[in-house]
Parts: sequence; C-alpha cells; structure tokens
Amino acid sequence: TPAEGVMFPFGWDFSADDIAPVNGLYFILLRPFLSMHQSLMLIVVASIFLSNISMYWFLRLLHVQKWIAFLGGLIFGFSPFISVRAGAHPSYTALYLFPLMCIFFLLVNQSFTKKGKILSALALGIISAITVLTNFYYALMIVIMFCLFIGYFLFFEKKIFLQYIRKN
Repeated sequence: TPAEGVMFPFGWDFSADDIAPVNGLYFILLRPFLSMHQSLMLIVVASIFLSNISMYWFLRLLHVQKWIAFLGGLIFGFSPFISVRAGAHPSYTALYLFPLMCIFFLLVNQSFTKKGKILSALALGIISAITVLTNFYYALMIVIMFCLFIGYFLFFEKKIFLQYIRKN
C-alpha cells in the first residue's frame, strides 16, 4: 500500500512506482557538488561499473581464471538489458546486487572466524535492504534465486544439504 507520510498527500508506492528510493540517497549526497544531470549520470555509471567489479569478484571467489572472470564481469556489467534501460529507468542498472548477495552468502559460509561470519552476515543484511530499496523486482528475483538454489540442493544433493543444515 502507498506510504502516505513520505509524499503527503499523494503517498509513495514502493513496489508499483519503480523509483528506487536508494538512488535518492546517492543523489542527495552528490547534488551539492554536481548538477542534477551529472549526479544522476554518475549514479548510473557507478552502478554499471559496480556490476562489472562485483561479478569479477564473485567469479574470482569461485576460483575462475582471472581473464575469464574479467570477461564475465564485462559481459555482465554491459549487458544489452542495461544499455536499453539505462536512460529511462536508472534503477535497473543496479545489477551489482545479484553478485553481491551471492558473494556475501558465500563469505558467510566460508568464513572460519566468528568475526568474519558476523561481518559477512551484516553485509548480507545491508545488501538485502539496499536491494528492496533499489528495485523491488530485483528483490523478488533474488528470493526466487535462493528458493531455486535450495530446491536444487534438496532434490539433487539432499545428503550434503541436510549435513549443512545440521552443522549450521
């Protein structure tokens, strides 16, 4: 339902308006130094480069060779979906959220120290909140991604999955 207190008397419907409230935070931080157009374009360009870097980082965590991870990051960050949507919907440029969710999920599971697990879990929570505020559709896609991931392990790797659940 629309939140009436945000833009009284009209309200603000986060799920249907497709406005990316988190980009407003970035915009407020950049606006005192840059023009309106420059601020918005910097947000879009930074999102695209964050997509490249986060996919490279994710592929390197999966022990993919450097040059293949570099090419994978480029292909992911500069996908045709982004180039078509960048001008009209800057909230769709935040593809970096998908690899970041996977990175911090892996780091939570691979950390050997309690402090590392807590920091990775905190980062995972922050990225989850940013995902909901950036693009509601992306948040739904990430939920579906994790449900399919769990379904895969329940169906094909049940023994490993149950051992993991018992251990954690």
